[in-house]
Amino acid sequence: MARKRTKKRTKKSVIIFLLLVIIIIITGISVIASMIKVSKNDKEDSPLNNDKVEENIEEEKKTSISLIMCGDYLIHSSVYKDAARLANNNGYDFKPMLTYIKEKVNGYDLAYYNQETILGGAELGVSDYPAFNSPYEAGDGMIDAGFNLVSLATNHTMDSGSKAVLNSRKYWDSKENIFAVRKLRFRRK
Repeated sequence: MARKRTKKRTKKSVIIFLLLVIIIIITGISVIASMIKVSKNDKEDSPLNNDKVEENIEEEKKTSISLIMCGDYLIHSSVYKDAARLANNNGYDFKPMLTYIKEKVNGYDLAYYNQETILGGAELGVSDYPAFNSPYEAGDGMIDAGFNLVSLATNHTMDSGSKAVLNSRKYWDSKENIFAVRKLRFRRK
């Protein structure tokens, strides 16, 4: 007897569930249909469809801007060692590593990237995890690739201390037509 009740309850539950699903689907379809109807009415009532209004509207000048974004230019030792090799151990040359990206970036008005590691300069000693410090040439490579907007505030900003932050700021301030976003205000004590 208990089995029959359980089977009846299960059938009832399944039927109720299916009815709820059907109701939800029908409701969704009706909402979508009403939204489509409203948008059609909006277009018909739009003043842009009125010929008299169109005659009085001067042709608008359209301005557009293109933007490309990429992030976390994180310079590990394998990367800066390759850059040193490419420069014949006379500084660093990141430009050849960015050849393929340069083709893409140059077509944009704004080219943004996140400089994850601090560019404190080689004079402080380049280093990677856990206390990153990258050479200035890493920034030169990104500028050469066409980037003109850079974010400097990351969780690695203070990895090599205040001297690296000041060096990085001095480096970026010396670059023309590059906007370096500094969310972090740093003051010398």
